[in-house]
Amino acid sequence: PNLRRLDVSDNNFKGKAGEVLVQALKNKTQLEYLNLRDDALEGVSASPEKLSLFNALVEAATAGSSLQHVDLSGNNFDAEAAQQLSRALQHLPQLTALYLDDCEIGTEGARHIASALKKLTNLRTLSLCTCEITAAGAYVLARAVAELPQFVNLELNGNQISEAGVEAVKGVLQQAGKVLGDLEDNDEDGEDDLEEALAEFEAEDGAEDDKEEELLVEAFQAQCLSSRSQDATSPSASTPASPSSAALRKAAEVALTVEEVVEETVQVNLEEAAAAAVEGDVEKSEA
Repeated sequence: PNLRRLDVSDNNFKGKAGEVLVQALKNKTQLEYLNLRDDALEGVSASPEKLSLFNALVEAATAGSSLQHVDLSGNNFDAEAAQQLSRALQHLPQLTALYLDDCEIGTEGARHIASALKKLTNLRTLSLCTCEITAAGAYVLARAVAELPQFVNLELNGNQISEAGVEAVKGVLQQAGKVLGDLEDNDEDGEDDLEEALAEFEAEDGAEDDKEEELLVEAFQAQCLSSRSQDATSPSASTPASPSSAALRKAAEVALTVEEVVEETVQVNLEEAAAAAVEGDVEKSEA
């Protein structure tokens, strides 16, 4: 149970050997470093009745909440396996480095991994080189890691990210102060599906804005109803605090800002008019 580091890379864990490995991993809650690179591990089993080796490994990893470094590169994982892995990742809050190079998870798999990243607040490095990821998948990953406070480096070399996708990913990471690794082996002639990802995020941002506006309107309506009710029963009594007072304060600040701008504009116009009048009087006196 006190094992902290396990490196069994470059092996062939199939059949009984894989089952023994899974059993060895279970209950290793102190495990911090796990390297299973190039171990011929299979993805999700086609038979739902039989738990695949990969699923068993996910179960074992889930129990090891101390894991900081996980390398599953070079195994036979697909998008479905990535979905299973994403569920396990949410139980690994201490993870700082995740390597999934040379796994055919594709853009769909990249989306699954990205969906789990918000739970990995300590993650610093994510490597998904040569995973058949296109522009959409790369962009989704970039947006996800950009939100992580400790994140430093995203590796996506050897994928199929279009030129527009590369520029979009670079822009997101640079703005967030993150680093994009070398893309020397990236195929920029890959499918240009960036617009699809951009549209998704635009729709999400729009939905969030609409929800915020809706809540603000509801807060105003609640405040008005509360004020009317208070006036009807006891005009001299103070109005009770609204449960949405934060939203109301925000709206009030916006209103005050607008009022200040209007006042400043009026003041400037008055000063300009006064100056023009004085100048006119001077010209008349000189004439």
